[in-house]
Parts: sequence; C-alpha cells; structure tokens
Amino acid sequence: MRVPRKSIRAFVALIAASVASVALVACGSGDGDSSGDGPTRIAVVPGFGSLPIHVAEKQGFFAAHGVDAKVLENSSTASFGPGLGKQFDFILNTPMDFIAAASKGIDIYAVTNMYVNTVTVPNNVLVTKDPSIQSLSDLKGKRIGVVSMAGTGYGTLVYALDQAGVKKGDATLIATPFPDQFDQLESGNIDAALSASPFSSSVRGNGYRTIADIPLEVGGEGSPNALYSTTSEFAEKNPDVVQGFHDALAEAIEWIRADESRARSELVSWLGLPENIVAGAEFPVFATELDSATLDKFVIPAQVSGQIEGDAPDLAKRVWPGASN
Repeated sequence: MRVPRKSIRAFVALIAASVASVALVACGSGDGDSSGDGPTRIAVVPGFGSLPIHVAEKQGFFAAHGVDAKVLENSSTASFGPGLGKQFDFILNTPMDFIAAASKGIDIYAVTNMYVNTVTVPNNVLVTKDPSIQSLSDLKGKRIGVVSMAGTGYGTLVYALDQAGVKKGDATLIATPFPDQFDQLESGNIDAALSASPFSSSVRGNGYRTIADIPLEVGGEGSPNALYSTTSEFAEKNPDVVQGFHDALAEAIEWIRADESRARSELVSWLGLPENIVAGAEFPVFATELDSATLDKFVIPAQVSGQIEGDAPDLAKRVWPGASN
C-alpha cells in the first residue's frame, strides 16, 4: 500500500517532537553510582524495538519481578555507554556498541536480548529506487544515508560493502536520521538509505525497493539486533534484580504476542505516532535469549569498520549465564 507523502511528513514532525521531549527527560536524570540502592535506572530509546521495556513498566511486570524500575528515555544510545554504572543500571545497546565498549575495557555485561535479525521480519534494510542499484556491488560511487557513523548499522554496512567489493571510500556514507531519510532520498541528496521500522515501511510504501537486510546478512538468522547490558559489578551485587529484569521483559514480550492489536494501540499512545503508520509497520521479532556465540559474529565486522582495534574481547566472560534461557 502506498503511504501518502503528507502522512510521512506528519509522522516525521511527530517523531521530531517526541525526540525533543524525551531528550529533556534524560537530561534531568541526574548522576550517581550504581549500587542497587534506590530505583533501578533503565535507559531506553522509545521505538518499536523497545516496546517490551515500556510494557514491562506500564503493566507492572518490573514491579511483579522485584524491580523498582525508573525508565529514562533518550533520543539515541550515544550517552548510554558512558553513563553505565553512573546514570544508568541497564542500557539499550547494539552488538557493535557492546563489542566496542568491551574492547576498551569498560565494565559491560550483557543480560538479555531484545530483538533479533530474521528473514521473516526485516530490521535494518537498505532501500533505494535508483534503477542502477540492484545489489550491494552497485553502490560504488553512490551516497548512502545511515543513522549514525558508528554502531551496528554502520559497521555491518561497511563490512557488507567490503565483502561485495565496495571498499571504504568507494561509497559515501552520510549521517542521516531515520525521520529525514525519505526527504533526502526524494530530493536526490542520497541514493540509498539504511532504514528501520517503522520508517522503512513508510519508505517502501512509496516506491522504494529493499536491496538487503544488512545486519541479517552479516550476523545471520537469529543474531541479536539490540540487547540490554549492565555492569558485572551490578550483576554480582544484585543477582535478583538482573533475573527480575530478564523475566519482566520475557513477560512483556508474551503480552505483546498475545494481542498485537493491543500492542499497536500502546505504540500509538506511547510514541504519538499516526495509527496508519503503526498499522503498516511490522513488529521486530522479540527475544530474550542471548549467548556470546551470536555476538562473536559481529567482531570481524567491527574490526573492518574500525570500531575496535587489536584483539577482540573475550565475549564469553561478558554475557550473563541466565541470558541463554
């Protein structure tokens, strides 16, 4: 179904307003060491993929599992890593964010998956309507919009292009926020964009084609797209909180699966998105199970994209054993 451009522009405006408001929330979160005393501070970027966090808080699942949760919303994960163990007890991150932090010796400890890469529901898709682009190898000399010049989207794209013979510098990657990508594509400022739901659904509804789901191509079926981490110190001091956090997310995921219509209504009210945009977008495949072997698949791409240097960290020591359940 073709989505009217007016709907997309309204959607972009609403997202921009939402981003501004949640940034103010995060700025007022305050400092302090992570000791387990007081509320458990959970950093999240509002969106389709983080719906389980919102549901766990609103439906009382955190409280039911012994977690006195304080959810802190922000517009990006950039501040989450430096704030781990200070402003935040649990942070949302991507596989390459996690690997990069671990390679720098930061105390970061993965405790649960959030959602996975799968062929059934594309997560981060490369879209274009340029007839000269039919595969990754055709992107030589092209301009590609990416939401950030770091992280898993960027890193897997650089690696996938490299494997297709498009070396660094052969294509121009341009930092382009998801809400801006459609207009930048339409104006010809970029030739392709690495998009994500619900933005990708709207873009594809306006005549754009999917070339590839980039993290899926690199990490494979079932690999993590987003996960939650704490510090090993927090996990050691607060094992019941870590277990409760994991179990609350698992219950929230079941709540979402049990009634998708109800879950979409929750997204509309939480994010302030138009109902037609939410109705036309696919949910990610949520999952809590996580093991170090799935994260290891992103190590070489992180090295190729320049996000880590030297030897890779031992990820087996940085994943909570209960995460595999």
